[in-house]
Amino acid sequence: MNAQLPVRAKKRLGQHFLVDKDVLAAIVAVAGLEAGAQVLEIGPGLGVLTAELGRAVGKEGLLLAVEADRELVDRLRERFNSKPQVKIVAGDILGTPISDLLQAPYKIVANIPYSITSPVITKFLLGDYKGRAGDQSPRPVSMTLLVQQEVAERLTAKPGTRDRGLLTVLIELFGEASLVRTVPPEAFEPAPKVNSAVIHITLGEPKANPWAFLTLLKAGFANKRRQLHTSFAGSLHLGTNQAKELLEQAGIDSSMRAEQLTLEQWLKLFEVIRPPEKAD
Repeated sequence: MNAQLPVRAKKRLGQHFLVDKDVLAAIVAVAGLEAGAQVLEIGPGLGVLTAELGRAVGKEGLLLAVEADRELVDRLRERFNSKPQVKIVAGDILGTPISDLLQAPYKIVANIPYSITSPVITKFLLGDYKGRAGDQSPRPVSMTLLVQQEVAERLTAKPGTRDRGLLTVLIELFGEASLVRTVPPEAFEPAPKVNSAVIHITLGEPKANPWAFLTLLKAGFANKRRQLHTSFAGSLHLGTNQAKELLEQAGIDSSMRAEQLTLEQWLKLFEVIRPPEKAD
């Protein structure tokens, strides 16, 4: 165990504890927290970021910190016992019904385990869409996340770049993601083998039915390096000529690839194809 840490980081939980004070300050600053705000922290770990967030929201606010490591939960509850605005919850964030614990509006601010970045973002984008059964977690107004740099670059990739993927476009359906700053491995204990980055995602109401739109994105990105008409023909069970015709109706060159399309082009295509809702 590292002499600087009170507990041993668990590899199976992807634990890398943030210790750099400048990065901590940058995360809190970009989150734009005010006294009285409600905040969800995912994976508070040793509570270093938790302390800063609890200070930012003040006694009038609420900081809900969800931690999967039971050993850390006990330590966190002891540490923040005198802070009524800080509530420590034991559980896996992907299986925790936030609607029972936190109401909108709220913000997510977290140094999350890198292995669950995509599932976490997807959960909080789609959880509160009306008419859909399931978790029904209220959607945050923003997410400020410390993630792997490679993932951050994918989530903020522009049309026409190879890094652009399904989740990039899904985020754009709700709002906008920006890469705030990169973070070196030495900002953590223990240091990860990759660089990290802070991203900030602002969210609003979706510009289309998100579940049906997700079905369209899955069809388009199913064979990402193939031309769109080929990908759609295979995924949506269309003939090649039919797929080309639908793309032409949307004003899209059928030889384009999924990562080349802007959100506006995806929305035009959605109006033409209107796929059924699917959550899987």
